Amino acid sequence: MKILLKGGGEHEVDSLELRILKEAYPRVDVEDQLRRMAEWCRANPHRRKTERGVKRFINAWLQRSPEKREQKVKYAAAHRPFEEKPLQKGDKATGLAALAELKRGMKRKNPNPKIGA
Repeated sequence: MKILLKGGGEHEVDSLELRILKEAYPRVDVEDQLRRMAEWCRANPHRRKTERGVKRFINAWLQRSPEKREQKVKYAAAHRPFEEKPLQKGDKATGLAALAELKRGMKRKNPNPKIGA
């Protein structure tokens, strides 16, 4: 895989570098991302990298890759605020979820039955 550089040069990603990148970013399709980088550099000649900065560019690109971001989104989606999911019958309430459920119950029922009876 070749990435175009400033000044018309090319950076060749050899098999050793490819293996190292695959080990460093196991959840990322490194070869696909390298093709995307090469195309981006071809389409943006004024923003191409130097030989000195191309490895930093590759690592930064792989760190921001969509495959890696999917994991963060999946993890974040599992930790929604407690208000979004009310407790179901039989669930054990703890911490803030118990407090929220208690407040919801107080809004539905009169907490002091003698008042307003």
